[in-house]
Amino acid sequence: MRGMAPTLGAIQLKNKYMANNYCQSSSMLEIPADKLEQAILIVARVKEELENSEEQYVGFQAEFEEDEGLWIHDDGESIDVEHVAILVQELLDGLEIDAPFIFNWAYTCRKPRIDEFGGGACAVRRGKDPIWCDARNKIEELLKEEAEVPESEIKRMDPQGPEYSPDVAVEDMPTDPYVVPTLDYIISIVRGEIPVPSDPARMACVATLQSVSAFVSKYPELLAQMERYLNLEFEKYLNEDN
Repeated sequence: MRGMAPTLGAIQLKNKYMANNYCQSSSMLEIPADKLEQAILIVARVKEELENSEEQYVGFQAEFEEDEGLWIHDDGESIDVEHVAILVQELLDGLEIDAPFIFNWAYTCRKPRIDEFGGGACAVRRGKDPIWCDARNKIEELLKEEAEVPESEIKRMDPQGPEYSPDVAVEDMPTDPYVVPTLDYIISIVRGEIPVPSDPARMACVATLQSVSAFVSKYPELLAQMERYLNLEFEKYLNEDN
């Protein structure tokens, strides 16, 4: 099996001890008309292999819809997302379909039990391992990324370096409420008022500078200081078409 589904996937299986829990999903895989017969054979083969495996069951429903493709869905209560990934992988590889296929699912419960609701998604690609994503795990990862960078990892300006306070005309400052805070943040870095940020924050600075490229172009000294202290070639990003 290529890749593994998120841990929460255990909820997806029918179990008499977890009768109130469900995993539901519904998605459509487009099948080229000239490869329909081959697709039918692949689906039949995968089902047979799953039935003859140690698990001895097929954890999905698959139906060919005219002029649409293969409809893959749960049986009304549950679906085995790893089985779905196996089926789709065989179809993409066998039919030489390059477009990634993304499907998602929801974990639900008949009663409002704590932490028994959730969801996930999977991207299946030809010739590559599937990419799995669990909603809760993803949020935890994002929170971890936003956590404060330890003092030991913060890159600071050279205290012996020349002080620089950009002389920016007030009338030239952008007024976009989404841009101004980040631009103020950038100037504070150049002035040495705050530490140089981590990579995600530096890229946010890039996005801001792209949106105010006309402003930055009027202050080449400011741009030079940004490039020096943030270790990014901002001018390169400003000249890119985005």
